Amino acid sequence: MAASLEGLLSSVLLTVLLSCGRLPEESTVDTCDGPPWPASAMPGQIMIADTGGGKIVLVDRIGGEQESSLCLSSLLPDDCATLREDGAASCQVFGITADNHGLLVSFSNTSPTRAVSGVMHYDTLSEEMSWRIDGLRFPLDHALRETCLTMGNQEPLCRLRMPHAANWSPDGELVIADTLNDRVLLLRPPDTGTGVADVIATLDSSEKDWGAARWPNHVQVLSRNHEVYLLVTYKGSDPSETGNNHAGRIMLWEVTDPASPRRVWAYPEEGYLAAVHHAVIQEGAPDGEQLMLYAHSFGSSDAFEGETGSIGMALATLDSPPVYLGDGLTSTDEALGFVRSADLIDNGNTLLVTDSGCEHPNDSCSRIPRVLELSFTLPEPAGISGAFSPDHSAQRFIDLPMLGHSLGSGLQYPFESELVPQPQSRFRP
Repeated sequence: MAASLEGLLSSVLLTVLLSCGRLPEESTVDTCDGPPWPASAMPGQIMIADTGGGKIVLVDRIGGEQESSLCLSSLLPDDCATLREDGAASCQVFGITADNHGLLVSFSNTSPTRAVSGVMHYDTLSEEMSWRIDGLRFPLDHALRETCLTMGNQEPLCRLRMPHAANWSPDGELVIADTLNDRVLLLRPPDTGTGVADVIATLDSSEKDWGAARWPNHVQVLSRNHEVYLLVTYKGSDPSETGNNHAGRIMLWEVTDPASPRRVWAYPEEGYLAAVHHAVIQEGAPDGEQLMLYAHSFGSSDAFEGETGSIGMALATLDSPPVYLGDGLTSTDEALGFVRSADLIDNGNTLLVTDSGCEHPNDSCSRIPRVLELSFTLPEPAGISGAFSPDHSAQRFIDLPMLGHSLGSGLQYPFESELVPQPQSRFRP
């Protein structure tokens, strides 16, 4: 399928918006020194996707120091063993998800000579890559079937493009936020090695309720009885329809029958969020409520393109739109920068927050990347929508005191962090 001029221009724009800025030539080889990744992480450790460093690090929660690392330069030396001139790794780590056998890792190489992206699984016991996706095979009746089976094809939709998240479905299939291709995929990965994944279903703008949404950067799989739902976070949208490419939303889709997805709700119902990331629905709030947290990346700025963010909070169910509670800030330390993720831990008393500082390492902002813990108390509903505007008329800001010190040092715009073992407060019916 030949790419249209419009598609090519869109591809360039998306790469500029979502990559780490300019694309300098490759330079120094990354040896990725540091303690090896353990066969099993210990309670009290924090797992961080250090995006610009091209690695996943384990940090001791008490001391805040790095204890081990897993580097893409070592796992995928042919594609990821170089550094860029700006100091960032050529391969960037995005979403990380622990499962019973290891880690799901979403990654992308943004250097011009090796523009590869994918999802891989790392086996912590064998200390090797179990499999890696480097292409897609569509069903027999799909329009992309023959194109994607053609050797050397240049069709962007035949492969993953900067995927930001991957999670397992209840049926053991993989759900991927294929960010630069503006879609969510349900697929079966290869059994071993580097290979092609079989696409089962695609959720994209062909669905009428998708609307102007762009750049899904996170997908959470939720289930109830025999029903399956996807909570999808969209960073932005088509500015010709919404007025700004950072006008994002969160949508819940029911995908029990993958061939017939149904949008249950969109949040906010009216208006947008400013460059939103990583929405998750969790149990574990102090009074047992189901809480939706989202990284409102520019949520406290005075424009959709700003410097400071917040942590959005709402009560949520699988049946009706979320009820906005507030946007969390921290007044006991410097303001939050470009927030990437927030998770509830410690039985609902603490928020684990990933703040990349600046959106990209080449940005002019001076904020420091960090992972931090904030004290959390569930607020009452605010009676407003939570939609972003420069005057914040539909938002309520809530102070969340910082606990202790920042976790990790020398991070390069980290994307997400998770408590080890995985929090058991994930949504349950």
